[in-house]
Amino acid sequence: MECPKCKSEIPVKGDFPVGTTEVVCRKCMYDFIVYVEDEPTMPTIPKRRLRYLPKKQPRQPTSDQDFYAGSAWRKTRKAHLKTSPICAACEKLDIYTDCTKGEPVDHVISIENGGAPLDLRNLLTLCTYHHAKKSQLERGGLKLAGIGEWGQMIPVKSEIERILKLLAS
Repeated sequence: MECPKCKSEIPVKGDFPVGTTEVVCRKCMYDFIVYVEDEPTMPTIPKRRLRYLPKKQPRQPTSDQDFYAGSAWRKTRKAHLKTSPICAACEKLDIYTDCTKGEPVDHVISIENGGAPLDLRNLLTLCTYHHAKKSQLERGGLKLAGIGEWGQMIPVKSEIERILKLLAS
């Protein structure tokens, strides 16, 4: 705002109320009346357009998810963790990692490759790190020998030792 007498700038804090307001210039001590007709408005920000995306369909569970959510797997996993609660690969390194709280129990021969899903001989307790390392080796082409029993594969003892040696290195 500018003083009508001395033309100096008058600092204004906030907005004036609607109606008449008395203002005093601090430089020349001239007092004058300002008439405010309308309430000042804030500049408007243009509204963003809403993009309407199609609703996400709930994901259908895969056959693996159905299996791992089932009571048969939970009971088998619990029974296996009672007998071997420590990561087998860490144990080879003299590190004792407790795997009873949410760590994966691994199928030595994966179910996709014909491994027995609920046989305790096909299970191996691994911490998250060693489970990821074993999965990486399998994706890289690691093949495991097993004995067929009732149409399902069970790993040979020497294969488990070979895996543990690979994971511990």
